[in-house]
Amino acid sequence: QRYPTAEDFAFDLSQVQEQLKRELVSEYLKVAEDLIVRSELSRAKEQVFQILRVDRQNRRANELLKDLQRLIQNQQRSEQARQLRAQAEEAIAHQQLDRAVNYLDEAVALTPDNVELQRLRDHTRESKERQEKVQDAIRRAESAQWAGDLTDALSAIEEALRVDASDVEARALRSAITGE
Repeated sequence: QRYPTAEDFAFDLSQVQEQLKRELVSEYLKVAEDLIVRSELSRAKEQVFQILRVDRQNRRANELLKDLQRLIQNQQRSEQARQLRAQAEEAIAHQQLDRAVNYLDEAVALTPDNVELQRLRDHTRESKERQEKVQDAIRRAESAQWAGDLTDALSAIEEALRVDASDVEARALRSAITGE
């Protein structure tokens, strides 16, 4: 059962090698696709690299690699957006609405399809605008009070309280103005 020529032997060996290569690639592809389904993207990428070591021209592996790179990039963007949201929420808790809006703008830029994040940003912007209106009205009231124009001072502070009736500074200033 010996091969009559070395060329015949080499041909059969190349057939076996190709068959083993196809089986190995098929196995790696199945594992990679399972890992993608389980969101284990880094491990899936390793499997795809194993395929490409065996067969650099494998069309499915090259497609998977592109998809994985896109998925990993999206995952990284989502994580960055999550961190920015946490920073924004901390800034909101400390009434640093300018910083919060900046963080939320960055987060929305990273994940523009995140509707919840857009709503939080819009709500924070509105809160910031209300805060600015209240502060502006308080400054006008204080200025009028110092100038001795208590009617204008009371009018300005009432404007601030219409915007935010719970503002402690505005309420205290109204008490001081009405007391005068």
